[in-house]
Amino acid sequence: DSDGTEVISESNNRTLRIESNGTVEYQSEDDPTLSIESENSIPSLAEAACEVNRLLSSLLTPSGDARIYLKDIFQNGDSTTLRFGYQVGGVPIRLTNDRHAAVVTLSGTTISSMTLHIRQYTVTEQTSLLLPLRQALAIAADSPDSDLSIGYVDKNNESVKATWLAD
Repeated sequence: DSDGTEVISESNNRTLRIESNGTVEYQSEDDPTLSIESENSIPSLAEAACEVNRLLSSLLTPSGDARIYLKDIFQNGDSTTLRFGYQVGGVPIRLTNDRHAAVVTLSGTTISSMTLHIRQYTVTEQTSLLLPLRQALAIAADSPDSDLSIGYVDKNNESVKATWLAD
């Protein structure tokens, strides 16, 4: 594409897009080449989570301190969608624009779409100063339906900074 994205298509069935910002998108129409193991034609949530996590762990081989984790999973008919995030030391990393480390959609046991935001994070000796808890709670009081937690925010795809999050 004109924006520098590499696009690989196979007989109108499968498309792979590789963007310069580290995003990889896969789309497939009724091609069972990329699928997960399941005892039934529609996987259970546990099967989907386990198998997709195994696939992503092989695709996103750790080369840094971050690991992927399952954020949420939902099923509607034969469609299952799983969203994964990155975490370092058990602390989640929030990507910009509410993106996820990976979003995988299954049609039955076949992967019909997959989006990966490939990142590498390495822990450094630099510390992040947080507001004292009392001040953070006072600010979070403006959003009464939210929970306060600590997380990393990736604003520039290069580094993260610890901060209070109100979700």
